[in-house]
Amino acid sequence: MKMESTTPQAKVMANILKILTDKNLTQSSLCAPLDIAESNVSKLVNNKTKLSYEMLTKIATFLSMSVIDIITYPDKYVKLSAS
Repeated sequence: MKMESTTPQAKVMANILKILTDKNLTQSSLCAPLDIAESNVSKLVNNKTKLSYEMLTKIATFLSMSVIDIITYPDKYVKLSAS
């Protein structure tokens, strides 16, 4: 079940790949925090399986980032204060 590259998941996965590259990490470095095999990481990266919110939070923790910052990467989410 390959998803279109314009899906929200595809955009988030593209951001995760950019972050990994920027931090000099490999796709296989996601195996341990997600507790999945390298072949399953490949399926995630290629949008052949769904990225759950639980997986996304584990990736965010591993990368020392918030989920929203992964979604908006390279921009950072800044909450506007109420006036």
